Amino acid sequence: MGRPGKDPQGVEQPREILEASPVDETEIINLLHDLSGMNDEELRKLKNKPWCYYLGKVRDRLGITAQIRDRGKYDDLQINKYLDIYLNLCDSYNKGITFYVFGKFIGVDDTTITEWGNLAQFANSPLREVYRKIKRASEETVRSYATDAAARGNGLAMALLANHDHGWDDRGKVAKITGSEPSTDAIVDQIGALIAQKVENNLKSN
Repeated sequence: MGRPGKDPQGVEQPREILEASPVDETEIINLLHDLSGMNDEELRKLKNKPWCYYLGKVRDRLGITAQIRDRGKYDDLQINKYLDIYLNLCDSYNKGITFYVFGKFIGVDDTTITEWGNLAQFANSPLREVYRKIKRASEETVRSYATDAAARGNGLAMALLANHDHGWDDRGKVAKITGSEPSTDAIVDQIGALIAQKVENNLKSN
């Protein structure tokens, strides 16, 4: 057993590390409930910092960091298994998907995960796909949040969504479409019209 740690409220708690062994998503959810003392609805309302903290506690209790290494190297199959669990947890509990929090969950620095996606030595490694999978899921989560906010008239969300889907942050592209270099106000107006049309089309199709 390691040194005791503190929960987000500063309460001293023992840090128990179990033998590394295969686990499933249900076991992790049950452990999240036990460690946090929260039910599903309370976990959905949990802020990012304590969410990250409790995922770290789950990691330590289940020995996840040891499970994702095989003879000193990263085991991409195990990492993918925990990535799928992490993505499902984020979906179930309305949490954003980030390299940082996933890294905390498995005990890998987020800069290392970024290296899997960018360094040439990982070009043909299965770890490159781990990086891409997180990136795609993270972008889609942001897009989903922006879509919801844009439908409620949030101008910044409209801009984010239009940038993601249509590249409307590029003045050159807008000028090509409209025939003139637009002002910032013009871009916002055109983004608003674009999103309004998207929302209307979505409502008609539902």
